[in-house]
Amino acid sequence: MSQPSPWQLRVGIVIIGAGPAAVMLLERLLASHRRDTPELGLDVRLVDPHPPGGGRIWRRDQSPLLKLNSMFEDVAFFTDASCQIEGPVEPGPTLYEWVERVRAGAIDVPEWADEVLLREIATAAPAEFPTRRRPRADIDWASRETVRRAAPTAAVRWHEDRAIAVNEGGRAEGDPHTVRLASGTELRADIVVHALGHNGSQPEAEALRLGEFAARHGLGYVAPAFTADVDLDWVGAGDDVIVRGMGLAAVDLTVLLTEGRGGR
Repeated sequence: MSQPSPWQLRVGIVIIGAGPAAVMLLERLLASHRRDTPELGLDVRLVDPHPPGGGRIWRRDQSPLLKLNSMFEDVAFFTDASCQIEGPVEPGPTLYEWVERVRAGAIDVPEWADEVLLREIATAAPAEFPTRRRPRADIDWASRETVRRAAPTAAVRWHEDRAIAVNEGGRAEGDPHTVRLASGTELRADIVVHALGHNGSQPEAEALRLGEFAARHGLGYVAPAFTADVDLDWVGAGDDVIVRGMGLAAVDLTVLLTEGRGGR
């Protein structure tokens, strides 16, 4: 029996999630594949209802008042000479270098850019904190650049869908895994990667207890959640609000309830 040529061999990878963690992993996979095994076919599927790059958390349809918790000069997508790793070093612009290249016309302004984003690009300084919408533009570009650099034997596809079940391969070595999507599509893969990032969760017992207490006393209560997803319209102007915790979510909530509604 004849052996298959390397070009006939193909590895299938399904990555559940297409946010920053997923596309940065994709960059490492494609860079290593191009350097080490370009003769091997590689088929990568990204599964996420949100476009590859920013994902749900860094989506562009959120308040420009919400900030990243790192400064422009501290954020990078690509590797550089400072990286002591076994994988290939594939340089690319940092977040602030991307801004500089857009200003210089070397990189196109995102097609979805509005006045707020254009103003941020025009005035950004290295030691400032970008809005959460701003890195979305950079990482969208970086994810496309990653695919552009891929070897001809690699294919990357995005499924605008949700994964609802993962079945492990059969008993025989090499049996593929199956990922079932909400649409009914089934993807077969040699490797399945869960890159889900910030996940939603069911309320814990403490949250349920506080919600019941608030209901008994005619108060409103918001269980722990991603702040940009929370409906705050029911909070009246001048209402007293108690926030548990002093982390980034508390800062986000304070900003949205003040500046976000025309206050200070």
